[in-house]
Amino acid sequence: MKKGLLFAFAVAALFASCTGNNANTSEAVTEGEELVVLSDSTECVKSGDVVYIDLDAMFKSSKIFAAEGKPLEAKVEAFQKKMVEKQEELTQLGQSLAYEESRIGQESNKLQSDYSKGLITTMNAQAKSQELEKRAQNLQANAAAYQQKQQKATEELQAEEQALAEEKAKEEARMFWQYAHKWYPLFWAMDAEKDAITTGAIVAFIDELRKLGAKKVGCYVANHLYNKYDYASIRDQMDFTWIPRYGSTKPVYTCDLWQYTSTGSVDGISGNVDLNNITGEGHPPSWFTEEPEPAPEP
Repeated sequence: MKKGLLFAFAVAALFASCTGNNANTSEAVTEGEELVVLSDSTECVKSGDVVYIDLDAMFKSSKIFAAEGKPLEAKVEAFQKKMVEKQEELTQLGQSLAYEESRIGQESNKLQSDYSKGLITTMNAQAKSQELEKRAQNLQANAAAYQQKQQKATEELQAEEQALAEEKAKEEARMFWQYAHKWYPLFWAMDAEKDAITTGAIVAFIDELRKLGAKKVGCYVANHLYNKYDYASIRDQMDFTWIPRYGSTKPVYTCDLWQYTSTGSVDGISGNVDLNNITGEGHPPSWFTEEPEPAPEP
């Protein structure tokens, strides 16, 4: 088990339409909401642009962080402390058992040596042998109890860690929605590219976005982590799947979108650009470019 919770929903992506609905972005902001102005690098230029929102960078200035983030951070810190303390407790217990096992072995060897040399009477040897046998039985029982305790602690910590990961995922989905829905995205995608992300967290993130009103919600999933996430078991819960695999070889897994390079070029844009293909294994191009109906405010 990792010694710390690593949440990695750092960057979420959406296709933003800059025609029609989002022409009056400021009018879509209701009283009391935060209107976040994205940097020039994320301003809409024309329909079909990809806008990346760095959730981590924006998180601590948001109202969601004040209301939910700080308490959740405290829960994570408390969990991490609890995990370290539990590991230290189990380590000390294991060391104590190992020490007792070593002592029993040493005393047993000394008893045999002393008896063979006539340094201890038969009666005393038998009494000492019985004592050692009883200690060995207690050690065996304590070792079995230790293994059960260790297994139970591991399961409890893993369950708590998973619950926190899903809670964090939902929180970040709400933050993503807060910043992005005013631009009426054509579709939404969660970025799953870190080892620490769990299958449950992916589903929690996607489900939370849908509850808020997001349409066409999918996952951008790393090709090399597809099996680690057991993504095949949740693929049908996604509206689409987007897989990066650079080069001429397509992803081995079924996907709607294939990001085939990070060093492409597009007229009017300086520097390298990610390029993608619609694979034909899922939705057609029209599905991605159709503007969804505005979602109701939650």
